[in-house]
Amino acid sequence: MGFPPVSSTKYEVDESKDVSEMTLDEYKRYLCNKISDLPVSDSARLNTHGVLILKEEAFVSMQKDPAYEKKIMNMLRKGFQTQYPFYSPNIGYQVIGGSEKECYGEGVPMKSSSAGVYGREKSWWNRRHDNLQNNLDAGRRESLARRLERNRADRLQERASGRHIDQCL
Repeated sequence: MGFPPVSSTKYEVDESKDVSEMTLDEYKRYLCNKISDLPVSDSARLNTHGVLILKEEAFVSMQKDPAYEKKIMNMLRKGFQTQYPFYSPNIGYQVIGGSEKECYGEGVPMKSSSAGVYGREKSWWNRRHDNLQNNLDAGRRESLARRLERNRADRLQERASGRHIDQCL
């Protein structure tokens, strides 16, 4: 199942039945329908990508224990409704097991063009500093080249006028 669900999925199931009367397959469809109906924040819908894994034991435990189902649904609802600052992209996964101790997940930020702080890429500030330093160095090289060219032109003019020979004598 997508994490978070970006569209509502409707599996065919008789929702008028009590959960305890459903077969495990019916309950799986019922629960997937409930999860896909959870509200998702705009930032999560646009920038969070991942997978939600519900283990077989999770379905069995939630079908037998409505309190566990409620706890898992509240956890997922809270996660799906999270507003991510600056709509920062991230990727993650969530595994739901037969008990709370068997539930785990992780979300990590993805590299973005503006952040540049993850991995080996230089941050925007470091790239800016390097560019300024390169421009400054280029300006110094150009200035030195102009000065050398002026000095060479002055020496050529002196040689042409003959002053150069007089200074050597």
